[in-house]
Amino acid sequence: MADGNLGASIGGSGKRPATTAADGRSPSEILEPHGLPPHLRCDAERNRRRLLEVAAAAFAEQGFEVSIEEIARRAGLGKGTVFRRFPTKDCLVSAIVCERIAAMLQTGQELLESADPTQAFRSFMHGAVSIMSADRGLLEASCGLAAQDADVRAAKQRVLDLVRPLLSRAQAAGGIRNDIEPVDVMLLSVALGYVTGPLRTLDDAVWERYFDLVFDGLRAENRRPPSRPAPAEEAVRDAMAEWGGRRRGSLIEDGGQTKRRHSRAASPS
Repeated sequence: MADGNLGASIGGSGKRPATTAADGRSPSEILEPHGLPPHLRCDAERNRRRLLEVAAAAFAEQGFEVSIEEIARRAGLGKGTVFRRFPTKDCLVSAIVCERIAAMLQTGQELLESADPTQAFRSFMHGAVSIMSADRGLLEASCGLAAQDADVRAAKQRVLDLVRPLLSRAQAAGGIRNDIEPVDVMLLSVALGYVTGPLRTLDDAVWERYFDLVFDGLRAENRRPPSRPAPAEEAVRDAMAEWGGRRRGSLIEDGGQTKRRHSRAASPS
């Protein structure tokens, strides 16, 4: 599979977040329109897909601070319809993140069958960086905003579990240095997406330059021992979740202050 195919294959949505529904429904019960007549099931599914597509585009463009009202407006649906499908904004965010990751996993499984392990590993990492550089919402989730959710954490662990054989095959083939760990791949991909995302307004492909520079450092022929060992995967997950919790709290606080400022500005003097 050529570089970029992974990025092209992931544009969808996903499954739950840190806050579950008030009525106790599980994410699968929220996402699936069980118990409806066939024609209503079709309508519900169309609305769900529309919401996920519109919300994914909005989050990619503006991050997770996009309001439910704005998403409903873009989707041409009432706010009540959104909350019937996704009782909290967290449910919607998590659904998108998990579905994106599921598409990434599917493509990665196909790359495991590649006859060129080094190129397969490069294609997977290239696609992941492409997505995170272009998709602010997915990048924010990877950096922690949705990292406290159990489903998102499990999905990200499945990505690491897939990176492991992709990486080990490339290392066994002599293409990638043996001191690289799966967590290194994850952190480098997130870092590249984070720093190159804003530059895409200058050049949409500028991230490729920095991907090439970083990937060359992973090649076996360029091996120079790193100054520090890779951090433990669990420690990285916990650190990201803690950072995400603080960032989420800051966004909520900032949003409240903005609303108060707007309210004061709108009040008659």
